[in-house]
Amino acid sequence: MRKIILTGSAPYLPDWWNENKDRLSEFEVHSINTSILITKDICKKWYCSADYFYFHPELNENIVAKDVYVNTWYKYPWTIKYNRENTSGTMFFNVLEYLYNENVELKDLIEINVIGCDLVYKEGKNNHFYKGGTPDPMRLGLSLLKENVEFFKQEYKKMSISLYNLSTQSESLLTFERRML
Repeated sequence: MRKIILTGSAPYLPDWWNENKDRLSEFEVHSINTSILITKDICKKWYCSADYFYFHPELNENIVAKDVYVNTWYKYPWTIKYNRENTSGTMFFNVLEYLYNENVELKDLIEINVIGCDLVYKEGKNNHFYKGGTPDPMRLGLSLLKENVEFFKQEYKKMSISLYNLSTQSESLLTFERRML
């Protein structure tokens, strides 16, 4: 049964990774967007937005083996869809949606541990571990972000899949159970 570490791009991710990467042998590491720069040596799946390579021409899908790069839109039938409010959504939710729909077929997922996806963006602060990051999830608005966190929390619970928040930050929009590795 699979246990996943899902990485985002919060500014504390490099430090967390350095402290914890040797304890991840029982997990599959899945990375969203630029977090691949931190996790590429052991990343099993890398999820990118459709426009990612346009905004990050220095990176491309060749940064990892071909079977690691994942397009979240086309592989599995959608059994659930979250509320995007006529936007393309945000990668964190796109990946949760993808993993849920994947598990409808594979039935092998038991937990997802999220690190670096707190969905907290402070004006004038560095909100990413790299320069130039933008608060794209905020285009959904705070109330819709919170609504979607709860939606996924309930949908995964119905499937008996645990969602954990590994964040080292006191502030996080993720209401998943907090834990340390």
